[in-house]
Amino acid sequence: MSATLFYAVMGAIWLFGIVVRRSMKATYARYSSVPNRAGLEGAEVARRILDANGLEKVRLELAAGTLTDHYDPRTLAIRLSLDNARSASVAAMAVSAHEAAHALQDADDYSPLELRTVIFPIIQAGSRFGTPLAVLGSMLGSDSLFLIGMVAYIGSTIFHFVTLPVEFNASRRALVQLEKLGITRGAQEVDEARATLKAAAMTYVAGAASAAGYVLLIGIDVFRALGGARRPRPV
Repeated sequence: MSATLFYAVMGAIWLFGIVVRRSMKATYARYSSVPNRAGLEGAEVARRILDANGLEKVRLELAAGTLTDHYDPRTLAIRLSLDNARSASVAAMAVSAHEAAHALQDADDYSPLELRTVIFPIIQAGSRFGTPLAVLGSMLGSDSLFLIGMVAYIGSTIFHFVTLPVEFNASRRALVQLEKLGITRGAQEVDEARATLKAAAMTYVAGAASAAGYVLLIGIDVFRALGGARRPRPV
């Protein structure tokens, strides 16, 4: 691959990621200043959805940081950032409902979520050790070590693609629950919640696009190595 093409692909991925992140932050900030009509804090929204679906066993906990909200299927806990747990904004409502929807997925044995949970430890290992192994293999002139590192790293990017259906499905479930339980009131508030969730989902799309770009570039090197192309040993 030419240097020009390499930098063009990486530049496009980098620019796309910046645009998506800025859009997400702007949307979140906008709807963080808009009170939801039910007057419910994020933690109250999540609890109401969980209890309405028979998931009283799922705990609510606080998570440090901003936008660190997540569901942990291993401990059956939803962790909400303080900004969302204690805020009665449209953004807090939407984010908290989204995390509660992950618990609903878990209760329904939603296959993509189960797959993501199973492969996560493997993905972590591949992401941590793949690149160092590839660099070491290149330095030592070892095609085998280089290939192992590249395959491990490429495998770690699978997480991004498995995440997409999980997140999109959770957003759909969240909107259904918000309307079903009468938490969102009026078409405008539904649209505001949907806009918040869509902006957040685009960050996962950006992550998948970035992973796809790296896989493309790394894959070319892997296929070259498989074809017998030898890297020069360091002098």
